[in-house]
Amino acid sequence: MAEPNVYSKFSVLGTFIHCNDPELIDGIVAETIDIFGTDRRLFGSNISIEKLWSDTTSVVQVDRDTAVKISRREKADIFWNTEPSVYKLQDSPNPIKQDFGSA
Repeated sequence: MAEPNVYSKFSVLGTFIHCNDPELIDGIVAETIDIFGTDRRLFGSNISIEKLWSDTTSVVQVDRDTAVKISRREKADIFWNTEPSVYKLQDSPNPIKQDFGSA
């Protein structure tokens, strides 16, 4: 288990292999959730680098597809809830917040 003040942000997971490999990313996501939990894991991208071999939609979709095995609350933690506490952002409505389904 990680220390309580340590968080994990996933971005550019395909950097060293120059592609979005769902199997690789699934393994990284699962192991990191085991270590940090979903309340200390957040989604990120470095699309300026990733666009050399992919596009924004693909980058986000691979991470979302990988998250299919976890609950709606855990998805919300990863994609939405954790970031404000990490970056000390004030609570405010997000116009791009999405419903992550009923899983």
